[in-house]
Amino acid sequence: MEPRDEREEETPEQAVEEPWEALEEAGGEAEAALVVGFLESMGFRASIVDRSLHQVPAQNEELMDVVIAVPASQLEAARAALANREKEFASAKEGEETVLTEDGMVSIDESAEPEPNKEA
Repeated sequence: MEPRDEREEETPEQAVEEPWEALEEAGGEAEAALVVGFLESMGFRASIVDRSLHQVPAQNEELMDVVIAVPASQLEAARAALANREKEFASAKEGEETVLTEDGMVSIDESAEPEPNKEA
């Protein structure tokens, strides 16, 4: 995947006019936020579409959908990025000292110094 800054910049008109499509359903808002964060780190525009009804208890799953949406022009590339992430996660061996990041599987170095907080 190409980083966001290397992609063509959209005009405001293109951003408003382009249709968005559902990429996948999420188990809830927390899961959707993690997926959206991953997609944004990969340079995609993504949004949570919460179609659930919070006002009434509902047993019908169609009333409780939380969907991740992306611009139609990014749909296939976003699907590929998620599929690649899932493939890397599935290939991880249980018990390994690794973590899955936007850059792929990375070994954990217990002796490394923590990075300074950039927000301070």
